[in-house]
Order: sequence, then structure tokens, then C-alpha cells
Amino acid sequence: MRSLCLLSEARAVLYPEDVLDSTGRSHIAVDPETLDVYSSVGTERQSWVYKVSVSQEVTEIATFPNQPLGTTAAVEVVGFQYVPELQALCVALNGGDLVLIPSEDGEDRPPEVVGTVDSGILCMEWSPDHELVVIVTGAGTILEMTKDFEVITEIPIHVEGTGKEEHVSVGWGKKETQFHGSEGKQAALRKDDALTGSNLISDDDDFRPRISWRGDGAYFACSAVAPNGNKRVIRMYDRECTLQYTSESVSQLEHALNWRPSGNLIAASQRLPHRHDIIFFEKNGLRHGEFALRDDTATVVEVAWNADSTVLGVWLQSGSPSAKPESVIQLWTANNYYWYLKQELRPVSENDSFSGMQWDPEVALRLHLTTRSGSYQRSDFCADQFVSTSRVAENPATVAVIDGCSVLLTPFKHLNVPPPMSAVKVQLPAPAAYVTFGPGNAGDDLAVLLCDKTVHLFKGGSVVKPVKVPERLGYISLPQENSAITFRQIAWIDAKTLLALAYDDRVGEDYVVIFTLDEATMQVCERRDARATNGVRSFVRLHCNVDSGIAVVEAADGRVAYVDCAAEQPFLHFVPGVPTMCPWISTAELRGSDGQSQQRILIGLSDRNKLYANDRLLSPDCTSFFVHDDFLILTTFTHTARFISLNVAFDDFTLPETTSSPFDEHVRRVERGSRIVTAVPGDISLVLQMPRGNLETVYPRALVLATVRRLIDKKDYRAAFLHCRKHRIDLNLLVDHNRAQFEGNIQLFVRQIDDPEYLNLFISTLRDEDVTVTMYYGAISKVGTTDKVEGKVNSICETIRRALEEVDSQRYTQSILTTDVKKTPPDLEAAMRRILLVKTKESPEAADAALKYVIFLADVDKLYDVALGMYDFPLVLMVAQHSQKDPREYLPFLSELQKLETNYQRYRIDDHLGKRETALRHLSLAGDEYYNNCLAYIKQHGLYKVAMDVFSDQKARYQEVLRLYADHLEERSDYEEAGLLYEIAGAKVTAMQAYQKALMWQQTFAIATNLGLPEAEITGMACDMSEEMIRRLQYRDAARILLDYAKKPLEAVNVLVKGSLWSEASRTACMYGHAELIDTAIKPKALEACAQMLEDIKDMSTEFDTRRERLHRWREEKARNLAAAEAGTHDPSLDNIDMFSDTTSMATTRITGASALTSLASRSTVRTARTAKARRKAERKRATGRDKAFEDEYLMNCLRKLINRSNDMRVDVLAMVRILMVHNHVERARSVQAAFKALVAKIQLGIPEIFIAPTQAPETAEDFKRRVMEGLPPPAPRNVEPPPKLSDAQYGISILE
Repeated sequence: MRSLCLLSEARAVLYPEDVLDSTGRSHIAVDPETLDVYSSVGTERQSWVYKVSVSQEVTEIATFPNQPLGTTAAVEVVGFQYVPELQALCVALNGGDLVLIPSEDGEDRPPEVVGTVDSGILCMEWSPDHELVVIVTGAGTILEMTKDFEVITEIPIHVEGTGKEEHVSVGWGKKETQFHGSEGKQAALRKDDALTGSNLISDDDDFRPRISWRGDGAYFACSAVAPNGNKRVIRMYDRECTLQYTSESVSQLEHALNWRPSGNLIAASQRLPHRHDIIFFEKNGLRHGEFALRDDTATVVEVAWNADSTVLGVWLQSGSPSAKPESVIQLWTANNYYWYLKQELRPVSENDSFSGMQWDPEVALRLHLTTRSGSYQRSDFCADQFVSTSRVAENPATVAVIDGCSVLLTPFKHLNVPPPMSAVKVQLPAPAAYVTFGPGNAGDDLAVLLCDKTVHLFKGGSVVKPVKVPERLGYISLPQENSAITFRQIAWIDAKTLLALAYDDRVGEDYVVIFTLDEATMQVCERRDARATNGVRSFVRLHCNVDSGIAVVEAADGRVAYVDCAAEQPFLHFVPGVPTMCPWISTAELRGSDGQSQQRILIGLSDRNKLYANDRLLSPDCTSFFVHDDFLILTTFTHTARFISLNVAFDDFTLPETTSSPFDEHVRRVERGSRIVTAVPGDISLVLQMPRGNLETVYPRALVLATVRRLIDKKDYRAAFLHCRKHRIDLNLLVDHNRAQFEGNIQLFVRQIDDPEYLNLFISTLRDEDVTVTMYYGAISKVGTTDKVEGKVNSICETIRRALEEVDSQRYTQSILTTDVKKTPPDLEAAMRRILLVKTKESPEAADAALKYVIFLADVDKLYDVALGMYDFPLVLMVAQHSQKDPREYLPFLSELQKLETNYQRYRIDDHLGKRETALRHLSLAGDEYYNNCLAYIKQHGLYKVAMDVFSDQKARYQEVLRLYADHLEERSDYEEAGLLYEIAGAKVTAMQAYQKALMWQQTFAIATNLGLPEAEITGMACDMSEEMIRRLQYRDAARILLDYAKKPLEAVNVLVKGSLWSEASRTACMYGHAELIDTAIKPKALEACAQMLEDIKDMSTEFDTRRERLHRWREEKARNLAAAEAGTHDPSLDNIDMFSDTTSMATTRITGASALTSLASRSTVRTARTAKARRKAERKRATGRDKAFEDEYLMNCLRKLINRSNDMRVDVLAMVRILMVHNHVERARSVQAAFKALVAKIQLGIPEIFIAPTQAPETAEDFKRRVMEGLPPPAPRNVEPPPKLSDAQYGISILE
């Protein structure tokens, strides 16, 4: 779907037209380093060599014959090649001389004759790598030499053999092996007259040999006429000049020859009686296709492939001397096995003709031409698509393709016609050169620039179906002062304004011509020229946005200028546009996130595949792009289509990052090599063209979602629903995009969707999830929202149900049932009630159909249970009949139930369905005879709380239930709540015993006192409880019991001393008249505890230092190993080995520092992850520090415990310091306080060093899969717990500081 667009042209005069009359063939060579162009011009007696610089300056550098060089023989140039290694131009003269002409950049030496072939030279060609040169001599031999002109070999051209790789034929498909019917076997012996007569040679043949190399330099082909002059044969030789193949015999084969650089085809020409063909051969000499030239009377002078093998140039000379023009250059491209004529180049002057043609060896689409009048012309092309720039919704997205005198049109909004076919075809009087679309008729009107400098205007016929051929509005002959002005691009701004990009070779610069047209006659009524004001001389593109009427001109350096078509004296002021020249440009409007603010930007794609937005690089690997309504769409070398939203500010206008989410709407995989043809405005289709030429229409998720969101905003729910249904978009988007709007227009939604089947589909897909957060988040994330939306399904189902009932409850019965079943949990009982209602109000048949539908949505066994739970036996039978249940099972069961008393019947049903609570309630109402059954049922199913509610108004039964519940709790060792229930139930003794077991001494002794138990029994209870409390380290409560209820102050003091409660012990001793205990019991124990505390503080300090030092050494060792691993060598050939499949467990042997440190852990993980027992063993090993890979984790846990222990000691240290001070042990108190203070200071300094904050995020599932696939080591263990904090509780007194 691409055509060749002429980007720029430059011309220079080699010599004045009246100085000499060039009659011979001109040869062209290019210096790839300096881009200088060399051209030879010759007459019958003399030849000249000219040099054209990049700035179009012409210099004569050689003339032949040249007396000082000794070139006095025939001086026609038959070979012409610039050799970069020699920095010289190699010229072959037909007299046999080989001349080297040094370039200015080479050594300072004059031209020299490096050799002479006595028999003369007929043609010469250098290999593509310039290492070999092949010459056809006048003696009919091929001479091969090195670049230093040392002879390698010389062989004759015309030999009997067909080559080293001679064809072997077994006769298949030959005439001799076919059935000839009535003609008999003698027909097999008859020879084709075309192969035996004298007409094997074409009348247009120049009888000169031709040589052409393959692009890789491994082979070359030689086309030569046989010595008898009756046929031309092509022979293929290898690099050693050994004949490999000979072409099959082709009648009327002509002299043109060129081997495609890619190597698969050799182009030649063939004259047939009824047509003139360009034919192709394979390397083995067999024919491989052809195409017919449009002018069968013209003579093929030469054929030439461009550097990347995409364009075939055909040089034609008119067959009639009076024809104008005398010669043309046609550029052909192939697509889908069809050859298109994309451009026809004609000489600027009608009386001129071409004398030379050469493709540039570096720039693929640059063509160098010379004419007989002495003009040199350089033309740069690009492959472009002619598509309307209008974004109106009615635009049919017509794409125009140039094919000679035809323009093929396909409106992709209506149909997709694969090339080379098209929807309609416009015939023209001359080959087309450029196509542009105008603003009229929804952007479907078009103007075509022809190669004869006329513009034809057409009114499009593709806006509505059926598609019609465009109607011709008229044509314009572009006015020009003289033949020095040429036009190459046009833009149709409005109905009366036409722009043209022109080149004036008198001043060597480009400018824009503004033509004002008469709308009635479509003729030019005014012309204005817009020239650059700031020194820009070369333009490459003229682009027009027909919606805004903005025309942009791009210069060769990437700067742009906007054309003011309304100015009386327009000019072009160029400003910075894109960083480099971009052959493909477009404009776009950024609307911002609010959709209101607009900013115009320039989009440009360079020939290096870099996509720019103004001066910002958007993508370094873009292959094509298109500006759609809401997106800039581009394809990349990674075979993806990317979408950049236009509803953002320019600061946010960047290529979105790709994610692993399957719902990422900004990227879509496409076929390798796909390029964008067009994206239909206002629609969701994107047309791609594959490398082989076929078209594919896709519907990218980005375009679909943008359209769906827009339709929802417009409350066009039906169209949005149909798009979602067709393109498999989650229907929850209809709700989540704007839930408030949806709930406020639910009745409109129902009326628009209308179809019950569609409504059922929508309701059945509802989920408690916000898909705008989890799936279709687009370019804007909902900050602070969650993916789970509790109650969404129930709320929407209830709202839709009410709307359906209001609109037509009978028609939407199935949809209403769907809302009941879809709820969470499903409201099957409501659905069954509705079925009963349908049966009552409509008919049993309608109820049966409704039931079948509900069975389709829900499990029939669950429906059976629901119906049974409704205690409606006819409904149960109705459901059972549609289930797989055996009637012999459920009929007796139902008959038995129907015979029972109502409450007991319902108890049986609820118990059968597992409804224990309702079963208990019904059983409690069944009568007193079932009371014992009720108690047993409560105990069996643990329904104590329900029973408390059921029997709350029956005191006796209520207390019995409480005692049952308390017994149950006591069995579970929940003595506290059991005692509470016993006490409520009036069982005081049992309650006291439960409280005693729970060590609730206040409640225990309160009940004991109320019960009036003997003092001895109370004392015994107190002693027993105190012993248990001492065992559980509850010293203060134990001492209180001994004092209050056992009356044992000495034992109480000992308990307080044992719990280090020094102050309380002293108070108790003095209070109960045992002050002597202070000196005999409290003080000695305090001194012993002081010594033990000092020892503990010392041990803690030593342990802290030891573990911190070990942790420091472990981390240093890890850093050294990591540095050593990074400094080590690695053989990259071991990575990405193709012989390993994706599932091969073998990976690279490279070990990084992290993997070296965690190798033990990795092996342990692999080895121990097989069984739960082994895993527990590994965890114990890791927790105890025996696993060296996790030693740092073990050390940090030990230090954390030590710090927490120091926090707990603060209260004990303070109590110890105070008791020592009271007993006048000041130094001991000071030593304890000082030792603990030193420990606290040491810990405070060590915490930041020990507990380093984690620097990496937790490893996700995607990270884990990527790490495994790439063979990366597992991440280091993270310190997920926050560092411990030191307590600020007091541990000393200030007087000891």
C-alpha cells in the first residue's frame, strides 16, 4: 500500500548545452565517503569526466584522449567505478586502457594508465567489496584481476559446456514425454521455430556484453551475444571465474542485465511480438517470473536494482523519434507478486533525454541521473502511504496507491481489499507522481500530481456505500516561467487553495507555491510564492492537516515552517521542529487530561527508525506510525504495536512502560515486519500490511476501550455493550467506568440493551471487582482505590431487578431470575418464590421454563434443598422431576415428612439440610415430649448460644442450658467462662471450683465467704492457690493470698523476696511486726541478687560484643566474595545456548557473588523442600544458626532478643539500686547502675550498625520466574522486622550519676 514519494531533488549543469553534443552513454559513480558524484560524458571523438560535489559544484577532472597519458586509441568509456580503497576513479576505455583518476582526498598524484588490454575492453565491473575487477575483452574473453590489477585468470566466454553445476533433467514436463494425441510421436521431434530461426536476437539489442555482480560478491553474471550473432546467453560465474550455470534459451533476450543485491533474481528484458517484458532468472539460469512494461514500443536501455533490492529502475528510450519525452526512467516495486509502476521520471525539458542512470550505493532510495543536454540530477525518494489526514468520523479512511497511470483506492472503513486489487481505480492520462486528500467530502476528495506537471482533482465516492469511482472535477496545468521549475509534492488546503512544493534549478533552492483556484472552473486564478527567510534552501516534506487547515514544510535539517496561505506576500520562517530530517511527518493535537487544553505537536519518523515528538525521542525502533483520534499508534522492531494517548499534557506524552499484565492496552503483539496502513477515524480498526503484502485488520484493545469509554460517557450503553461482547471485553467495565452514572441510568440501560439474552449475559458476568483498577486501568491509575468492591454484585443486581420489574417483569423473567441467582450468596429462595409466582399468574408451562433456566444457572441439588427448606412439597416435587434423583429415594422421604407434626416436620427438614439453629428452634416448639431430645440435640451439635436465646424466657430450662454450656467449657479447660456460667446458673460451689482452677482468687474467696466455708478449708484453698501462683511467677498475688486468707506473713515476705519485690517485702515485714526479717531475709537476698545482676549484665555485654563482631566479619566476607565474583571472567558463549530448550534444567555455570554466598541455601532449598519433615529440620537448622548461609539472620535475631531483655531489666535494676541505697550499699548500687548504663549505651550505638534497613522490595512472582529463567541467584534475606527500640523507662537514680 506504499508509493514512492519524491522527497528532494538537486540539479547541476555539467556543461553548457551548446558546447558539445553528447551522443554516447554517460556513466555515473559515487564516492560513498564524501558523497561526490562522478560522471563521464562522451562524443564520437572525445570523452570528459566531471565531478559534482555535495554543494552541486561541477569540476572537470579528466579528458580523453589524453596525450600525456598516452590514451590515443578509442576513448569511449565502457567502465566507470569509484574504488574507495584506492581513493581513485577507475575508468575503462574501449581502446583497452585502464585509467586511475585520484580523488582530491587521495594522494597527490596525476591520473595514470595502470594497464592496457590489447584486444580492447567491452565492459568492466568491480566486485561489491572492490577486491576484484572483471573485464570483458574484445577477444571474447573474461579477464579477472585483483584490485592491484594483477591478473588472476582469463577464460573464454563462449564455450560448449553449460557450467560446473549443469542441469540434470529426467524429462518431467518436457514435450518429448507428453501425450500428443492424433499428432503422433513425430510431434515430439518437431523443434520450436522460435528456437531454431534467426529471430533469437532482439532488434533493440546493442550487441554489447554486460556484467553484473551479486550483492555478496560470491557470483557474477555475464550476458553476451553468441559469435554467430543469433542469440544472447547469460552465464553465471563464481568468484574464481569458474562457469557455474548457463541460462535457459530465451527468445528475444535483450542486453539489459542486473543482479539483485539480495541475490535471488537476475533482471533482464525480452522483446515479444505482442509485449515487452522485464524477465527474471534464478542463479541456476532458470526463468523465474516476469512483468510487462506498459509501453511495449519503447526500448529498454538499462535495468538497475537499488541498494536494498526494493526498487527496480528501468531506463526506457522512446521507440518513435517524434515521441515526447524521448526517454523516461520508470521505478517499479513488487508486492503480493504484482509489479507496480510507482514513479516515472522525465527530463525537465521535453527536448532532452537521459544519458545515464545509477542508484546510490549507500542511500537506498537515491537515484543519480544525467541528460544529453549536460544536466545532472539527484533524486531522493521515500516509501510513503497516501492517506487522508482528516479525523472526522465520516472519513472512509481511503488509501491511495500509485500504479502508473492508475490510482488504486480502497476505503478501509467499508471493506478491506487485498492488493494488488482495490475497491475502485482512477485512470489518468499520464503516470501519477503524488496524491493528496482534500478537506471536502469528509476528507475523501483527492488531488493527483502527474509527471507531466498537471494536477487532476476528484470528488471522492467512498463516504457512503456503495463505493463509487471518484468524480473528476477538473485538472490544472501548473503554471511555470520556464522548464527550470519542477513540482514534486502538493497539498489541497481547502476548496480554492492548492499548495505545491517546487524546485528552481536556476537558484538551486526549494520553495512553496500557493495557487488560488476558481471554484467554478477549477483553474488557477492567482499564484504566490513562499520562500524561506532564514537561509533554508532544501525542503523535504509538505504536510497538510485538512481539519485544521495547517500546512507544514520540513527542511532537510529537521526545522519546520508553517505556511500562511492567507498572507498576500507569504514567507517561510523555519523554527526548530525535530532533531533530524524525518521523511515521514504528521501533526497532532494534545488535549490534556481535561480534554480541553490543546497543544499542537509535530510527529516525525527518521530513516533511522527514530520517532520524535517535537525534539523528544519517543521510540528508537519505530517502523511506522499513525495519528488516530485518541492515540499515536506505532509499530516497532520488537513486533509490537504501541499506543500513546493524546489526552495528556506534553510533559506526560511518552511511550508507556510495558508490563507483564495480559490486560496492558498500550501494547499489542503483531506479525513480524507489520507496518501500519491506516486506522479508521472514529472506529476501532487498525489496518496492517505484512512484509509479503497481504493486509490484516485488527481491533486493538486500546482503540476498543477508548471507544467503549467514550460511548459510556455519552450513555450509549447498547453500542458499548456490543463492542465489549464482540471484542471480549469484560462487561464489568460498563459499571465500573462510571458507577454513579450507571446506577442513575439503570432503566435507560435496560431499555437500550432490550434483549433479555444480552441482559442475562451482562448480569452473569458481574463480579465484586473494579476492572478499571485490575484490568482496564488505562493511562490514569485510580489512586487510593482497591480492586475488591464489596457488595457491588448484590447492589447492581438489586437495582437491575427493580428496573426490570418496572419495565416489563413478564418479558424479563429470566433476567430477574439471573439477578437472584447471581447474588452473593445466591438468593435461590427468592428465585424459587418467583417461579411459584409465575406458575400462579402465568402458566405452569412458563414456570417450568423458568425453572429449567434457573437449573441451568445453579446446581439442581441446591435448588432441591432450597425448595425443601421452603417447606413447599409441590415445589420440591417440581424441582426433583428435573433432577437426576431417583424417585424411589425422595418420594418415600417426602411422604414420611408429610405425615409428621408441622414443627417436628420442619425440624426434620432443617436437620436434613444441616440448618441446626432453625432445627433447634422448631424442635423446641414441637412440645414438652421432645425436651430431652432438644437437650441432646444441643449437646450433640454444640448449640449452646442458640439454646440460651431459645429458652431465655423459661428460667428453669434456661439455667439447665447454662449448666450444660458450663460443663462443655470446663471440659475445654475454659474455667473462667465456665465459672461465670455456673454462677449465673446458681451452682455456687461448682462456680467456686472453676474459679479456683482459673486462679481467679478474688471471685473464689468471695464465693467461699458467702458460702460460709470453715476457716481451715479457706486456709487450705489459699495455700494451694499460692503455690500454683508461685509456679506461674505471680508473686505479688501469691503473697496477697498468704497474707489475707492464710494469715502467714513470713511466707508472704519470702514470696516477695523471691520475686525481687524488695520494697513490698520490707513494707509487709514492718506492717506485720517482723522488722527483723529485713536484716535476716531481705538484705542478704538483695546482696545475692546484686551479685547475680552484675554477672548477668557482664554476660550480656560480652555476648553483645561477640555477636556484633561476628556479624561484622560475616558481612565483610560477603562483600569480598561478591567483589571477587564480579572481577572474575565469564564466557558469554555459555549463555543463551540455542541447543537448550525453555524447559532444560541446565543453565549457565556463571556464579555471581550473591549466588556464591547463598549456594548452601540454594542446595539446602532444593534438597529439603521435598517433605514437610525435612523442611522443619531445615527451619530448625536455620533458626539455631547452624546454616551458614543464614548466619546473619540468626545473629540479628539473637541481638534482638538481648536488646528486648535489657528493656525488661530496667525495672529490676531500678528496684535493686533503690534497695541497695536504702541499706547503705552505695558503691554496689553505683556499680550496678554504671554497668547497666554502659550496656545501654553500647546497645544504642550498635543498633544502626546491626539492623540495616532493607534496600530491595520483596520478590514478586514475576521476579521469581524471571530470575529462574535467566539463571540469577536468589536475593539476599531481607530484614523485614523493624529494628528494636530501647525503652525509655527509668533504670537508675540521679544522685548516683
